[in-house]
Amino acid sequence: MAWKNLLSWLPWKRPSSHVIVGGGITGLIHSLSLTEAGHTVTVLEKEDHSTTDPRTIVFTQTDLPTLDGIGMEGVVLRESVPFTKPVLDIGTRGIPELFRAPALAGSRIMPRENLHRLLERTAYYQGIDVRNGHHVTAIKNTPGGLRLTIDGRPNITASRVVGADSTVQLETAR
Repeated sequence: MAWKNLLSWLPWKRPSSHVIVGGGITGLIHSLSLTEAGHTVTVLEKEDHSTTDPRTIVFTQTDLPTLDGIGMEGVVLRESVPFTKPVLDIGTRGIPELFRAPALAGSRIMPRENLHRLLERTAYYQGIDVRNGHHVTAIKNTPGGLRLTIDGRPNITASRVVGADSTVQLETAR
């Protein structure tokens, strides 16, 4: 008991375990950020495979420093190409001048599928447990933490759950 009192003044807390529901771009970026902060992270993705999203993603000059916080800026710079002109001149369709292509000067563009692949690879090397084909069906608040039911079977307990699945909102038990 005296040992606990002696250590109680220390300013750090034991890293908590996080489960991120949704293994898309947002979920993987959150997982890398939490891992960088010293937390243990598990990512659960309902689909059995990685994304096959055919769209592209544009990174503006303000986005790139944010990616540096999770160690991805250099990778994105290598894998993306400069965004030189708009596919469609959106200024001619009544959209404000703010959204014309010059506002995107210095931006980079890449397929979302490529970004997702890079994030998955980085997560793997960071020791993040990414599990595809795991559908979270319920979350219950227990004395030991939040208990996640996966495919109808109680499976994982975590300190925190982050919903990043873009289709279903998860509400933790109160």
